[in-house]
Amino acid sequence: MSSRFALGVAMGIVALSLSGGLCAQPTAGSALDAMLLDDGFWASGADDFSEKWKGLGFRWTSAAKTSSRSVVKGLSLCGQRVGETIVEFGDGKPKAIRVSLHNRGDDGAITDKETFNKLLAEWGGLLSSLTGAKGEERGRDARSVVRAQGTVWTRGGVEYILEHSATGGVNDFRSEFVRLTVAPAEHKSLIAQATEDKVVRPTAKADLPKNVVRKDGDVFIDGIPMVDQGQKGYCVNAAASRVFNYYGIPLTQHEVAQMADTEAGRGTSEMEMVEALKTIARKFKSRLKVYMERDMEGWLNWIKDYNKAAKKAKGREMRVGNMIDVGELYASADPSLLKEAFAGGSDVDHFRKEVRESVDGGIPMLWALELGIFPEQGSERLQGRGGHMRLVIGYNLTSDEVLFSDTWGRGHELKRMKFKDAIAATTGLFAILPNR
Repeated sequence: MSSRFALGVAMGIVALSLSGGLCAQPTAGSALDAMLLDDGFWASGADDFSEKWKGLGFRWTSAAKTSSRSVVKGLSLCGQRVGETIVEFGDGKPKAIRVSLHNRGDDGAITDKETFNKLLAEWGGLLSSLTGAKGEERGRDARSVVRAQGTVWTRGGVEYILEHSATGGVNDFRSEFVRLTVAPAEHKSLIAQATEDKVVRPTAKADLPKNVVRKDGDVFIDGIPMVDQGQKGYCVNAAASRVFNYYGIPLTQHEVAQMADTEAGRGTSEMEMVEALKTIARKFKSRLKVYMERDMEGWLNWIKDYNKAAKKAKGREMRVGNMIDVGELYASADPSLLKEAFAGGSDVDHFRKEVRESVDGGIPMLWALELGIFPEQGSERLQGRGGHMRLVIGYNLTSDEVLFSDTWGRGHELKRMKFKDAIAATTGLFAILPNR
């Protein structure tokens, strides 16, 4: 799985683009209607779910079986094609179904407001027919960082909530997403939950260390939900979504993308992402800590340090003009010289120390790096080249490895790389910290 990353430096402007790896998509598919109308669905266990609905292409997103995802071609609801569908589990039973009816990351943006409104009206009519109920306007979700608007239908103790979000006005309109959430109406209804004018707060910082597991020399954070970015350049958004979800804040990668103004093919500029994460973090009573971030001066110093190592080893030095492409820098770099320049002495010691302190506190780190430079344990070959963001979730001091997780679904929950390789490939390191 590969991603591409480009950073341009010109006239004091730095732009960073990250786009993520690809996930294989099966080509089966069928209608979701039967599952959504199954009266026994919410009482079924995980194994029963897997067996009964395997024809819909669902696959567990992680070994923990907290969510199952389908992106099969031909998946439909009410006779209409739908996108990514996720069934979330709690205590071994389904607790919510989330269906993407439209999102600009996968489907491209709708730029005509009338067309978007027709899409909403069509789905409103279809859900009325499906449930045999009349939709009730919920209005804007005060807890949502993008203030998604919604309508709710109720059938047999189950609520169907249709949410949508868009930006701009008549001349610059852009759709963001249309999604359906289906869940039992227990305790508080979805309407009551969504219209409460309260700020959602993250899990208390003091409670996070209890999520740290120590086993056979590995020290890692357990229980971080998986978010699969799919085939779009949403590695940053998916990684950030995973952190917020871990803190108990139900923020999707599409909402992060909206805040960060991410384009599916281009990815997210690091500067835009940092500012967006600061805004989102403040909304949810947390803050963004920047451990390492390179601006124009930082990349010029990076080149200087690399050339110093190259000169000492009588290797080839880098020559750059007015524009710097980070992908080209790494493509032309000698891995052994990268480690000589950046993995020695205080740099790797500092990196190891920051990772250890963050993980011990139960706080995952957002790790921006260049893929394909150094081997990663479990891979028969190097990853495809390009920029990427993943989560640092642990360490092993005995083997001197950083433990990490990618936003590529099951099989990518916990992987590892040598600390000296990791620091030499690193382009940025951040963490979202709860205020309390």
